[in-house]
Amino acid sequence: MIMPAVKNNYQMLLTLFAELYKYPDEEIERDIMNGAAENEMTRGFISCSVPVTTKLDLHQLSFEENNVQKQFMTAFSGLSKPFSPPVESLYKPWSTDADAPKQLAKKRGYYMGDSALHMNHLLSCYGFGVPEEFKMMPDHLVIELEFYAFLLGEDTRMAVTFYEEHLDWIKDFEKEMNKLGGVPFYQEVTRRLRNLLSIHPLEIINGEE
Repeated sequence: MIMPAVKNNYQMLLTLFAELYKYPDEEIERDIMNGAAENEMTRGFISCSVPVTTKLDLHQLSFEENNVQKQFMTAFSGLSKPFSPPVESLYKPWSTDADAPKQLAKKRGYYMGDSALHMNHLLSCYGFGVPEEFKMMPDHLVIELEFYAFLLGEDTRMAVTFYEEHLDWIKDFEKEMNKLGGVPFYQEVTRRLRNLLSIHPLEIINGEE
């Protein structure tokens, strides 16, 4: 069971992972290369009783000839193929709506599916907008992790529902990431995220009671 007072650390980890799936600006790259991101993540995992089973720290997975910016572009931008953007719609059937175009409804790999529409609705209900860079992918992993962290603090019942409905695609995302070459940093980050999300929110919520 997650012990009391750990929920804040879990929320911190979710926010940290969200930052790591954004384009790495100078500040993020500095935190990766000086070990700050690794140290913060390790402390958070230990507090949540989730082992970090790896032989390499994050800063060892970004190299001068293949730094984290280059790996980001390879993994997510689509400038080269294959690539695997961290967007929920891409890993699920596009729509279950009976009125959806039949040629798209059950297919995967398309943006703005049911999950994206639902994310727009949820964010609006809680008074959030979607940042401009995510307008066409409101179900991007960055948005989902930040929103999940918020729900754990503000609406635990919805946090459970959200976890079960919107974070069930991470294993499929990890499988696609592992097919890519030249992106060891993001493969490791995704592996660690999958481990973190193996903790059901009820464990966190009940541990706080």
